[in-house]
Amino acid sequence: MSKQVKALIACAVVLVLVGGILAGILLLVPEENGDSASSSASSQAAEALVNKNISELESITITNEDDSYMATLATSGNLVINGLEDFAKNDEAYDELNAIAASITYSKIIDENPADPSEYGLDPAAATMDVTYTDGLAYTLEVGVTCPGTEFRYARKKGEDAVFLLNTSVECLFYTKAEYVSKNIFTAEGDTAQVDVQDITLGGTVRPEEIRIQRNSNTSDTNPLRLMNHIITAPVKTPARNELATAFSACMGTIDAVKVVAVEPTEEQLAEYGLADPYSSAVFTVEAPDISSSLESSATESSSSQAQSSEEGEEEKMLTSSGSLVLGGKDEDGNYYAMEQDGRVVYTVRANSVPWAEWQMTDIINASPALVDITYIDSVEVKASGLDVTFTPSIIENEETGERVLADSNSEKQSQANGEDIPDTTMFYWYQALQYVTVDGLSDKEPTGEPILTYKLNIADGAGSIEYKFYQDTDRTCLLTIEGIEGELPVYTVQSKKVESFIQKTKDAMEGKEIDSTL
Repeated sequence: MSKQVKALIACAVVLVLVGGILAGILLLVPEENGDSASSSASSQAAEALVNKNISELESITITNEDDSYMATLATSGNLVINGLEDFAKNDEAYDELNAIAASITYSKIIDENPADPSEYGLDPAAATMDVTYTDGLAYTLEVGVTCPGTEFRYARKKGEDAVFLLNTSVECLFYTKAEYVSKNIFTAEGDTAQVDVQDITLGGTVRPEEIRIQRNSNTSDTNPLRLMNHIITAPVKTPARNELATAFSACMGTIDAVKVVAVEPTEEQLAEYGLADPYSSAVFTVEAPDISSSLESSATESSSSQAQSSEEGEEEKMLTSSGSLVLGGKDEDGNYYAMEQDGRVVYTVRANSVPWAEWQMTDIINASPALVDITYIDSVEVKASGLDVTFTPSIIENEETGERVLADSNSEKQSQANGEDIPDTTMFYWYQALQYVTVDGLSDKEPTGEPILTYKLNIADGAGSIEYKFYQDTDRTCLLTIEGIEGELPVYTVQSKKVESFIQKTKDAMEGKEIDSTL
């Protein structure tokens, strides 16, 4: 072989090597637009699945593992699920459905002819959407699993092999029909943050009998129940804990569900959810301030209202709303199955959103059933073994405001015990000790024998009197009856040690000693 030929061969080899190196370098250099194989589907050019307008749509039928239902185009130009026309809508779910009805796009073909469609969740499909247009065009979209690293799913048209990656979220295709119903169960009219319960009846198998609670409408100064926000009126009359007002305000303005479970439930479903024989129930009427900008503009609203005086002295309009909620069993997350009394929709609600669910009488009765402000007391008569005393607080009236107040130590008028002066601080703290003779619950027993302690509150201006009588029941408990309040109050139970402590404080007060009001 000549030297010339050898030289040519050597040059050729060098050129091949150089070309290979250059090609490798070029492969490592990114394209100018920054696209790469790992680009997300959203950065790809979107292709429309079909070129149609939503106004040309006739119907969509959605089928998934849990449900199958049809949606048709309403006169509003939006879709509505058949059978849910008169139900409050879950706007978010409907927005998603209308969005995919208007346009479904895909980013790229993933596989022209997949050997195993199940790898994409398409054999069988996770969900399908049958679409029909007014011109007769129809197709079925089969939707599979989510593509790793993206929020979008694989899909294909039924009857075609090509698998593509959607560029549109279609998660609403996995909703049940019920999920298109609003999760809002009740919203009071007016300012929902300032709701006040006017009337509520609690029932259900959790209680031996219904409990009715009403707003206290008698707040006159001499009413012994005037400081109570709510009064229990059934099965017996007794003041309710004032904390109920806060609890009601927190949970009765708006009641929202965690989930809508069923629409138009069958008897079998009601039994399954524990709603055939409800565990607990509430039927209520609430009131809230009108928050509209003008009383005149809202005067024509259909809500019942009444005029009240606001803090500024202006007329404030109150709006009244009524509702109901029935509770059954609980789901695996501890949420109650719930529905309104009409029983058309079954929801789940969080247990902490219905604090009244398991309330019993002992949970809601006020520990101090009746107590009149000391400034409206003429005298207090106390009788016990070896004890018979009448206390008279020194009440004076402020000349400027007309307000009744307990006199201080500099006043010429002093509080008295059986006509003897005692310090006004002693009088004040002794009377305060009365509120610590608290009840523990109710009793169905009738007291027998003579009371071991009686005290009688004589109310100012001849407004009557209230008499409390304590009877020994067991070594540790006493029975308490209260007379002089409109409507018969029940028999209460009180710890004996509280009664004994109060008797001792009464003896100390007679001597003008310093009193610790706690028992």
